[in-house]
Amino acid sequence: MVLLVVTADNHLGQYSARMPFARLEERRRHLREGFRRAVSYAIQRRAAAFLHAGDLFDTVDPRNLERVMVSQELARLRDAGITVIGIGGNHDTPRHSGQHGGYHAADIYASLGGLHFCADSRQVKSLIVEHDGQTIQLGGVSWDPSLRPEDDPLQSLIFEDPDGGRADWKVLLAHASPEGHRHPDANEPYVQRQTIAELDTDVLILGHEHRRTFYEIDGRKVLVPGATELMKYGEFGHAPGFASVVLGRNGAFSHRWHTFPAQPRLRFAVSANELIAEPAGLRDQKEPVTEVVLRRLAEASAHDQLTTLVLAGELPRELYLDLDLARVRETGLVSNFFFDIDDRDLHIASEFGATAVGSARLTQREELDRALQEVASELTDEEELAALDLCRERVLAYYAESETGS
Repeated sequence: MVLLVVTADNHLGQYSARMPFARLEERRRHLREGFRRAVSYAIQRRAAAFLHAGDLFDTVDPRNLERVMVSQELARLRDAGITVIGIGGNHDTPRHSGQHGGYHAADIYASLGGLHFCADSRQVKSLIVEHDGQTIQLGGVSWDPSLRPEDDPLQSLIFEDPDGGRADWKVLLAHASPEGHRHPDANEPYVQRQTIAELDTDVLILGHEHRRTFYEIDGRKVLVPGATELMKYGEFGHAPGFASVVLGRNGAFSHRWHTFPAQPRLRFAVSANELIAEPAGLRDQKEPVTEVVLRRLAEASAHDQLTTLVLAGELPRELYLDLDLARVRETGLVSNFFFDIDDRDLHIASEFGATAVGSARLTQREELDRALQEVASELTDEEELAALDLCRERVLAYYAESETGS
């Protein structure tokens, strides 16, 4: 029997413009732990190979801390005699040859013999692993940033047999959504079912989709290991983890999911009806509207939790003006690991009956903060992000002093 450990989408070093620095560092430590769990399992179970299906890093230019951590984990696998093969994903693959010379961050590990890295996006690079009397051909292709949304990254792909003839098992790694599993809002290439049916492989490992799944198409096993953490704050309904695969003789195959708890998260809603005073609404007339929200926030908060307050419904304008969202946000950040307010479904009614979306009313300070967050979301260089954070902190502090008169 041949044991393979499979992981993908670790997104090491993921940045969040809205998260305070100390919390961001703790969040990144949590991401590193997910990858380390997969490595430790491979070593403990004496796996024949460790397979990575892309997006090891969240950016093409990861921090040195994450680079060193990965080198340490690859050294552990090497010392245990475990073969490592990996590919690039859409987050950690350069968009063109002018970006970092076209090299992946993982190329340095390949140069030092730490892993077999399949950097090419159109030609399969492979190796042979011999274990327990069986030969396994492991191959892969990285993400191709030049493809259009209507393209199929694996269409007409050739996975050639080695010189000695076909291996007992052929396992192919790629980073793309399979047909039927792509996010509804995604506008990117995906692998069609017909393409999978025509591939010369026994097992297809696909990174990119963060929800794990397994199915078969015309005898080809398709396995999506999923991510090792829930990457989006509003993500629920599945557990992070990795997968293991056992390849036996005469086509015997089995797989197993290895899941672990994600960082705690909660979305809770406060409706406009709860904020409107009796008898039209539910709020006690003696309780200020901000206190209602703070009371609900206190009930929902936890210091290790990623918490989102959802405000929804139609609120009279004068009541909305009485709602101190700055105080709510400040309290939420203190009492939770991270806190955000989602007011996209909150509508403000004027005395003339017209309504507006709640998030449209912003102070100058809030408008500036939002603009800086948008700039930060487009940056990948850590020095630029740090400089922008410092700029943001000082400018917003100036506005805060101006608003309070201090």
